[in-house]
Amino acid sequence: NIADSYQDLEDYNNALEYYKLSLEIRKVVYNDNDHVDIANSLNSIANTYRNLNDFNKAIEYYEKSLELRKRLKINFDPDTAVIIDNIGYCYEKLCYYKNALEYYKFSLETKKLFYKNDHSDIASSYNKIASLYKSLGELNKTIQYYKQSLECLKKVYKDNHPEISQVLENIAISYDSLNDYS
Repeated sequence: NIADSYQDLEDYNNALEYYKLSLEIRKVVYNDNDHVDIANSLNSIANTYRNLNDFNKAIEYYEKSLELRKRLKINFDPDTAVIIDNIGYCYEKLCYYKNALEYYKFSLETKKLFYKNDHSDIASSYNKIASLYKSLGELNKTIQYYKQSLECLKKVYKDNHPEISQVLENIAISYDSLNDYS
């Protein structure tokens, strides 16, 4: 579609215009009734605002999409987990770390409903939570979550995978910050 093409070209203002037009058409088509296509349009608009670094607007549209998905009873699936994750990301960018942490933890719990504990998305959530704890200065919790990410990644990848290497480095840096060299 045209909006996606503009998004791919990183022409976010034009993408936003077409996503909003698509949303209005979908509202007419579905007589303003709840429908997953409307939730998807809201999510696309949110993603575009995120790409424009307008994180408050992005949160507003992600929340609308999430609320609609709840009403449609599709609030515990991979797409919903991504939306929750994206809200956490926006809060993190706004330096509202406690809000971001709340959403990242909610995303993790949502992912655990449909992924096993050996999925890269679970590891990614642990990593994001660890990073936030680092920003909050809670290094013991940082290490705890990095270690959970590491355990998960070791089940997904071979020992020499770059993501494993990065998490090991993050753990080492965290211990270094605690002056714990044992």
